[in-house]
Amino acid sequence: MILLAVATVDLTALPEPRRRRRRGAVAPAAQGRAAIYLRVSTDEQAADQSGNGGSLSSQEARCRALCTARGLHVAEVFSDPGISSSASAPTARLP
Repeated sequence: MILLAVATVDLTALPEPRRRRRRGAVAPAAQGRAAIYLRVSTDEQAADQSGNGGSLSSQEARCRALCTARGLHVAEVFSDPGISSSASAPTARLP
């Protein structure tokens, strides 16, 4: 003979599940606004004026054009002219 014990759980004590936004859904306060993040890895890219698309200024121009095409107002631009760790790290020597 097998006995099963059934426990009762008070479901009212459980918190409500978090409401998650659907992917691509925008908070009402952010509707129609965009933030732009620009980044380059080397000093040469940051100072590049050749127009090849790698400089911060050319990245910003392309991002602003995309925002304009999508009807978005650029709220803020973040710029990171950082140097990647691989560019500043010493190279390993093989035996």
